[in-house]
Amino acid sequence: MSEVQSLNPYDEFPYPHLTHSHTHPERMETLASILGMNPAPADNCRVLELGCAAGFNLFPMAYALPESQFTGLDYSSVQIDYGLDRVKELELANVELICMDIMDIQADLGLFDYIIVHGIYSWVPETIRDQIMVVCRQNLAPEGIAYISYNTYPGWSMMGMVRGMMLYRVRDIEPPMEKADEARKLIEFLSEAIGTKESAFGAYLATYLELIRKKRTGTKVKDARLILHDELEEFNEPVYFYQFVDHASRNALQYLVETEFSNVIPSKFPQEVGDHLRQISQDTIDMEQYLDFLNFRTFRRTLLCHQELEVNRMLGPEAVFDLHLVSRARQATDKPEDLPANLFQFKGQDGASFTTDHPLTVAAFNYLAHIYPRAASFRELVEASLDEVSLKDGESITEHATLVAANFLRAYSYSESLVGFHIRPPNFVVEISDMPEASMVARWQLNYMVKVTNMRHERVELDDFSRQLLRYLDGKHSREDLIAVLTRDYQQGKFNLEEGESPPAGTSEAGEMLIKDMEKYLKFFARASLLIA
Repeated sequence: MSEVQSLNPYDEFPYPHLTHSHTHPERMETLASILGMNPAPADNCRVLELGCAAGFNLFPMAYALPESQFTGLDYSSVQIDYGLDRVKELELANVELICMDIMDIQADLGLFDYIIVHGIYSWVPETIRDQIMVVCRQNLAPEGIAYISYNTYPGWSMMGMVRGMMLYRVRDIEPPMEKADEARKLIEFLSEAIGTKESAFGAYLATYLELIRKKRTGTKVKDARLILHDELEEFNEPVYFYQFVDHASRNALQYLVETEFSNVIPSKFPQEVGDHLRQISQDTIDMEQYLDFLNFRTFRRTLLCHQELEVNRMLGPEAVFDLHLVSRARQATDKPEDLPANLFQFKGQDGASFTTDHPLTVAAFNYLAHIYPRAASFRELVEASLDEVSLKDGESITEHATLVAANFLRAYSYSESLVGFHIRPPNFVVEISDMPEASMVARWQLNYMVKVTNMRHERVELDDFSRQLLRYLDGKHSREDLIAVLTRDYQQGKFNLEEGESPPAGTSEAGEMLIKDMEKYLKFFARASLLIA
């Protein structure tokens, strides 16, 4: 047997170092609170991640939430050892990484407020899927929440065909890198040969290839890991949503909600579609299964809690009163011609839109746009919006505020790009100080990852110049210091100022561009939630 064949592929080609925003405990806390639970506060909780690899998803959380404790388990000693070295580099006292097989987890591991199981459930045998549910029951605190992601039907039916074709192509190939490369080349060949004009399958292949390109992590080896651990993994068993819920129920766990709230409400569809779904659905599970059919859903990020807990799914405006709101939506300047003059439309980055004729809601949307990326408490939002709107004599502020809450709850059901909710907003600043400081973990990630993680646990993509600038934002460099070190790095050829031909180092043109680009990216870092006080 060759050396390549004898190695554990998971050790030789570990899963890429990635962070996943939907796994953050504050997101789980917020959703559970909206639904009437009393979860542990994210800034003082215990978090367990199964299959943590080297722990890169936990590090930014632990840095941002120093009073919380984070435990990561993985069966790969290679990855755990690598992760422990990174913990020492970061000096994170609240992270523990343990080499342990999921099958060996017992109740004595302790109780956790949040359990994360990302990218495992669909990629392991049935015995391990059963054990995942056992762990989520026996090691979950009474008001705890478990996150599990998995592939779903009906959408994965198409992806299953692609996987089958890939597996057939590489059936006699052993080296993992060659496997991934040949599998990708086959799909590229099929896509080009079939075309997209008259073939639905050809269009699907083109979409799949575009998704692979977007997920690329920087190098050929890292990109190969995505295919090896997803499409070419030995096990890949999608399930229907109702089957997953049934599996959870057999282990005394109940479905809470999806991490993307907009995917559980039929608000994206015409009224008659929603009415018909309510007519044929017996319960929440029925409704969401039919929504999966309509959306051709391929992947879910599901939250579970203990079966005996009461969950309030009859949400009213009061659910918003104690939350902080953030919005990337902007008032549309190209609203449809047939839209009455008294209606205002707001659009999110994903194309979702919300239309209202309520003046206080319009003012509230505009206020959130003005302060973005900062969040505002609902009280602050209403008070700031009242400064822009004159109510008529006798009109109730409470009634108007309640309508604002109802409108934002409806917008939230459309898309988080319209409005996002937080029970406790992340800790970052939008003001650029004399000696700007960026997240220590983001600066550290520059050595290991293409995208860095901001204080909202979101991935941020940077170019060469912004990466170089970010390295020096340690709170110890003034703007003059930053220009000096950037000038030195530019002279050494560590980055370009613009695509194509850059001005010669040492010229006034280069100096002016350095200052201009530095100021531009400092503002970008602030809006990208990368700066701290």
